[in-house]
Amino acid sequence: MLARIRYAQLCDAGATVPAPTAAISEEARYDHLLPGEGGLPLREFIKALPSGIPFGLKVSKRRLAETLELDERLSRTLAATKRVARGLTRQIRYSRACW
Repeated sequence: MLARIRYAQLCDAGATVPAPTAAISEEARYDHLLPGEGGLPLREFIKALPSGIPFGLKVSKRRLAETLELDERLSRTLAATKRVARGLTRQIRYSRACW
């Protein structure tokens, strides 16, 4: 099954599931966290993926957009991702998506 994975998106979320169920969709669309700011096991997720696949980084649309320009949000997202991935023995390729 893992051989079929060609791409992954990376962001973080709170350690607890939002309630009610509609809040899950709201969080996934607008309030995801920078990698390393939440409670998801991102390092384990990265380790479980096939080596060398590109990562799309989800940039917070609401929380950071209220105070930061897009370039700064992108910079912080990439820096946070690099901190999470630091020390992993696999190569991680970052792809640029449409913002």
